[in-house]
Amino acid sequence: MIFTEEQAEIILTNPKNLVNQVSNNGSKLEIREKPTNKGHTRQFSDEERVLIGTVARAGLGTQAEIAEEFGVSKHQVSDLSNGRVCPPCHPRFVPHPELEEKILGKLNEVEEKAIDKLMASLGVITEEKLNECSAPQASVVASNMSKIVSNCRPQVQDNRKMIVMYAPRQKSLEDFSMIDV
Repeated sequence: MIFTEEQAEIILTNPKNLVNQVSNNGSKLEIREKPTNKGHTRQFSDEERVLIGTVARAGLGTQAEIAEEFGVSKHQVSDLSNGRVCPPCHPRFVPHPELEEKILGKLNEVEEKAIDKLMASLGVITEEKLNECSAPQASVVASNMSKIVSNCRPQVQDNRKMIVMYAPRQKSLEDFSMIDV
């Protein structure tokens, strides 16, 4: 954009011009520190990454709660729970399979301990105790056992696609005007 000398003089002498605000002892200009986003510049050790990823993957809180607890962003919690250091769209994205393996290793340790406790508690439930239960108590026990079985089975991802087809409404005789000839 080309200005005439007169227009340039008006722009340069305008009190709203940033240069004029600074030269007037900064009376209207307020200098603030740049806000820092929690954890974005912080570099984590491998142990911290594994811990955050394991806690998030185990579902021990929401991503917001975990992010607040560890002083990171929700996006970092999501990335670490999936075994990534940065999102896949990031220009410096590099896969970290060893981070994923460490997170799964920690989760497997927890899972094995939970299964050991589950098996010990199932050993307490005997046929005699089940026979002594009333109908409502037996249904609660059966419901809890079915939940245990379904949670112990690996989740199978269903790759089927759903196709929804819309067909136009067929016209009926009432939709047409009748002409008597």
